Amino acid sequence: FWKPLSEDIIEEVVKQLTQNSEVSEEPTLNIVFKSDKYKDRISILDHTFNVGCSGFQPRFERSIKPIHVNHFHPSNSIAWEIHALDREGIGAIAITVRLERLLRKYYPALATELRVQPEILKELRKQKKERRKKEYEKSLVKNPA
Repeated sequence: FWKPLSEDIIEEVVKQLTQNSEVSEEPTLNIVFKSDKYKDRISILDHTFNVGCSGFQPRFERSIKPIHVNHFHPSNSIAWEIHALDREGIGAIAITVRLERLLRKYYPALATELRVQPEILKELRKQKKERRKKEYEKSLVKNPA
């Protein structure tokens, strides 16, 4: 949610995304929001009502349980594994048995087990995060604010 007074923050996010098309939206938002220039003007909503796939583990952990809204597309196999099969390896399933039954009724091909083990996925995510950080830092050198 944005306030009219946050126009400069929006402009900074758009500038960062426009200057470097290789970076993704959510990591860029996080970097801008956590920057010294803007961090005191940012409020974080309770994640209980929007636990999505990106940043699942910290969102899930910070949320008041039970989770009220899981934001994912059941036809997306990665999203399904995150919410229903503990792809993050945190020992938690985000959806209820009732919701799983309902989704399986309409999406009968949903996986019942993970394709890749959580430990391997954690290492791959760590490597991806490091690459994104380097890309972002490189973009700052090319295009100083």
